[in-house]
Amino acid sequence: MNKTIELIPYRPEYLAQVAQAIREMLTTPPLYETVSLNDVISQLNADQGRESFGGLLAVDEREQVIGGMWWFGLDGLGLHERWKPRFTPREAIPMPNGRGIYIASMGMIPSVRNRGLGKYMLSAALSTLELESDWIATVAYRTHSASLAVLHSQGFVTLPLESTQGQSKVALIKHTR
Repeated sequence: MNKTIELIPYRPEYLAQVAQAIREMLTTPPLYETVSLNDVISQLNADQGRESFGGLLAVDEREQVIGGMWWFGLDGLGLHERWKPRFTPREAIPMPNGRGIYIASMGMIPSVRNRGLGKYMLSAALSTLELESDWIATVAYRTHSASLAVLHSQGFVTLPLESTQGQSKVALIKHTR
């Protein structure tokens, strides 16, 4: 059976499904993070109010969200301040020039991983985001080698920073200009 996956812009009516998908991504192996559905909804609601908020959802033929990503705009100081409590050494945290995009969350639910869907979704988003920004930054988990490989294949560079948080996270950036 051939399953159809469609990429659609984020819309608020998908909030509950998106939050559930993100929670599933974070709480299953290899991450095992403890995060409530309300925490995810609160974060997504907060980010929707940020400058240049946008998102892309991967939905299956039943219109169920199976993955997605969301982002917002910020300047170099905003990125520096966001990463300052999360990474060391502090003096190595970048403060890039110009306007950038921060990809706050990105991924696919575990049952559809390793099929190229994440790369497809990221490539689609980057085709627009690269035109609108001087740089794009994100954080990924060191334990998700496939995700890191996709980000690297799209031109993201892992920065020489160490996570101050429990899970081993890495900071990545891509300069577009």
